Formats: sequence, structure tokens, C-alpha cells
Amino acid sequence: MSTFHIQPYRDAYQEEWDAFLMHSPCEVFFFSRRFLAYHKERFRDASLMCYKNDKLFALLPGHIAQETYCSHRGLTFGGWIPHAKNAIEDWIEIYKQLEDYLKNIGLKFLEIKMLPAIYTRLHHSGFSYLLFQKKAILMRRDLNYVISLQQKIAFNKSKTLIANKQLPDAFTIEQTHDFSTYWHSILEPELQKKYEAKPVHSFDEIDFLRREFPQNIQLYQIKHRGDLIGGIVLFIHQTVVKSQYVAVNALGRKLRASDYLYIFLIKKFQASGFLYFDLGHANVDEGYGIQTTLAKYKEELGARPIDADRYLLKL
Repeated sequence: MSTFHIQPYRDAYQEEWDAFLMHSPCEVFFFSRRFLAYHKERFRDASLMCYKNDKLFALLPGHIAQETYCSHRGLTFGGWIPHAKNAIEDWIEIYKQLEDYLKNIGLKFLEIKMLPAIYTRLHHSGFSYLLFQKKAILMRRDLNYVISLQQKIAFNKSKTLIANKQLPDAFTIEQTHDFSTYWHSILEPELQKKYEAKPVHSFDEIDFLRREFPQNIQLYQIKHRGDLIGGIVLFIHQTVVKSQYVAVNALGRKLRASDYLYIFLIKKFQASGFLYFDLGHANVDEGYGIQTTLAKYKEELGARPIDADRYLLKL
């Protein structure tokens, strides 16, 4: 008889889930139940908890879409959140239990995002190896641009000039708890003009989340002579800070406001002991295309790409 078993998440398990997450090697705050709950109208939660000898061993945030178990379309990253101590034998048995569980509830496919190594203190490739072994299809790969804050940052020449001098007197950079002005007067108009798109989060959603997670979701704004010209929303994990929504207006572009803001924040979080600054990906068309101008900009800030993968497996 297996020492592992799969248990569907229920609200009664919230405290156990969050306590496990807090002490796991994973450093992603949006796997917490409070964050996942805001998706409940869009994604009907079907998260799973895996036990070993009746002790919680791993978590899998997810939902069901038709005949597919998804982990998790509402999150940037996904995958198993494991116990600190695990072996390949554990993952072999976990996969077997997961496959049996999903088949028993009538599902035919597993769609799973992998957690980039920078978001865990003890990266383990056991489950991704099993996906390879089972001939899972790599359905999407994004190039996620990351700056290592543990070493001297390789800014390009023009950004090095900015990094080596003080912020000009005409500029001010400040953190604010009021997202409304930036969201409605900078971010939404600029996304509409540039991409004919809207932010993934509505203002009401991001305002709810920043109130729920004030230490993890922060907005930094840049002003020129008192006028707002741009900003960056950050998702702040334990040792990784991720830029989530970045926009500047026409004056901001002319004055290179995003350069000043990014470099200010990179230096700030490096000085605070963070390990990585995640600039996000530069991909389009389900990962098959890349916005070369955006990729080049991230590279000029000293970022390098790491894989952010999504697999599909027929059960």
C-alpha cells in the first residue's frame, strides 16, 4: 500500500495549507489561500494536497477546465510545492497517485506550469523529469528575464551612466498605497494605445490584492516636477522581486523615466539583500514569438533569460 495519498483541498484546510507554504522552500506568496481566493469566480478551485504517512508533503494549486487539470491558468507560475526533504522515489509515487486521482474523477489531461528555480531555495527537478519520462508535450516556453542581484549588474553603457549618478532634481520616486491615479491615468491608457489591451487585473482586483498583501504588492511612481509620468507595480516574494505592471506616458518616454525607475528599484532591492529581480517575459503568440525590442531593453538592464515552461500530458 502506498505511503502517499491525494486529498482535494477544502476551506477547512486553509490553515494547514498556509502553514505548510510558509515553511516550504517555495517563495511565492501568491500560492497562499488568500491570494488564490480572489480567482474563485474565474477559476473553480480544485487544488490538491499530497500526504505521506498522513503528514502533508506537497501542495498543487489548480483548477479544472473541461477534461483537463490545470495548474494554474490564473497564476504566473505553478507546479508542485514540495516538502523540503524529497527524493526521486517520492516523485515517482506522487505522480502515480496524481494520475490515478485525476483519472478517477474523469479527467484526461494534465496541464502544468513549472516553477522557475529562482523561486525556490531547494530546486528539485524530480517531477519535471517524470513529465519527460511520460512523454509530456512542452506546450509553451517563455523566456523570463531575470537580474541576479548577488553580483555586479551588467547594465549597458547608457544605463550605467544613469546608475552612476544621482537622480536628477526634477524627478521624484515614491512608494504609494493609492493605485488609482497610476492605474487609470497611466497604465490603462498606455496599454490601450500601445497594445489595445487591458491589465490582467482590473483596478478593483489589484486594489483588493494590495490591501490583502501590503508587504507583497507595492507601487512605485516616478514624477517630473510633481507630475506623475510613470510607475511600476511590484510583486515581492521572499528573495525575489517581480515587476508586474510597468508604464510611462509620452513625457516619461521622452525623459527615459522607466530607466530611472528601474535602476532605482534594482539598486534598492539589491541593497536590501534580495537575490533576483524578475522583469517577466518578452513573448507573444503562446511563447512562439518574441518582442525583440522588449527583450533587448531587459538585456540592457542586465537581465538574462531563464525558461518558464508549461507542459501538457495525456493521462
